[in-house]
Amino acid sequence: MGAMTALQIALVSDVVGAMVLFGCNAAAEKWLRLTFKYRPMEFIIRHWGIGPLERQITKIMFGEAARDEQPEIVEEFLVQARKHNRVDLADTIHAVITRLSVISRLKEIRCPVLVVHAEQDETSGEECALALLNRIPGAILARIPRTGHLSAMEQPKLVAEKIIAFLQDKRL
Repeated sequence: MGAMTALQIALVSDVVGAMVLFGCNAAAEKWLRLTFKYRPMEFIIRHWGIGPLERQITKIMFGEAARDEQPEIVEEFLVQARKHNRVDLADTIHAVITRLSVISRLKEIRCPVLVVHAEQDETSGEECALALLNRIPGAILARIPRTGHLSAMEQPKLVAEKIIAFLQDKRL
């Protein structure tokens, strides 16, 4: 959600000096995933919270390595997610899954952009990262192996190294 918000701000304002986009899908959600995966999840969370979907949510948010080798970060994520109001969570999911596409406008972005692609990200796969890379002038790709959508939690040191190298290269 944050990456899409950053894209939208960059498209209407010149105040964005640079962007690091994590797990960003600039397209509208695909109908099949929307209808048969995300809308049912939104409904369940709105009425019963994340409890019934914790296993599915962790599979969506974390890569296999984190789920197997770093169960403490997965549990911390769930602890924090359980604290949120179920209606607020459902509203957030609704905003994400009903977003409008900005693919056709990506060529308008003029600031330096680092596209961070987590190789096991179920929500925004490699095609999403490549769509950004191929449409945003001068965008750079950073691959984060063995991580899912929350790559910064799974591999914080590697992610930080990629961001620092990008900022230094762009002299920001």
